[in-house]
Amino acid sequence: MAFLLFWARESPVMHLAVETDRLRRVYTTRAAGGRKSTLVVLDGVTLSVRRGELFGLLGVNGAGKSTLLQILGAQLRPTAGTAKVAGFDVCRYASYVRRHVGVVCADEGPLLRLRAPELSSGQRQRAHLERGFATNPKVLLLDQPTLGLDCAASREMRAFVRRWMREDVTRTVMVATNDMAEANELCDRIAILDGGRLVACDTPSALKNEWHPAPAAPERVRGAAALEAAFLAIVGRGAWVDV
Repeated sequence: MAFLLFWARESPVMHLAVETDRLRRVYTTRAAGGRKSTLVVLDGVTLSVRRGELFGLLGVNGAGKSTLLQILGAQLRPTAGTAKVAGFDVCRYASYVRRHVGVVCADEGPLLRLRAPELSSGQRQRAHLERGFATNPKVLLLDQPTLGLDCAASREMRAFVRRWMREDVTRTVMVATNDMAEANELCDRIAILDGGRLVACDTPSALKNEWHPAPAAPERVRGAAALEAAFLAIVGRGAWVDV
């Protein structure tokens, strides 16, 4: 293990906190008649996240965001491909990854609800976040971190994430979100998943500039609204409508 830790510190790829190569996750189910069917949740996802980066994941529900974070947190094995976090393969060194990577999932509520039924959904979500930061991980995976939080608590959480990262420039955060304001305000780069595939990856500014609305109303589309318009254009779910 000493050699392993030395290699992890000295490897030339250690400027990358997260890297995946052709990552694939497929679920196989059987219908009532015994016929097999498959559901491809991740389909050949290759991406890299630099150490110290705040990296966002956007996608419609079912695009594969949560599945990707579960694999990176060594909570779920990929069907094919590879994933490394802090230089460690999430399958070969799963126990190390689990000890050194923080994971906050939006669906952890039932257990805490049983333990503390008097808490509101927002209070439970804040407890999840506090637990994720408490271990001081080098890589933190956040799945819908502001789900259930009011606007004031959401703003407080975003400010806390920025302060937490400034305290140690080697800390890395990956956040899956459906909140365009959150992605636009927090993220250095954003990856967009659609149907399990990586369809775009760039800075929020670059995405907005490349996928901007029709020239008739560019001055009216800024910030999170512009990012939402770009996202919808990329995934083909609609276009900006002037109202």
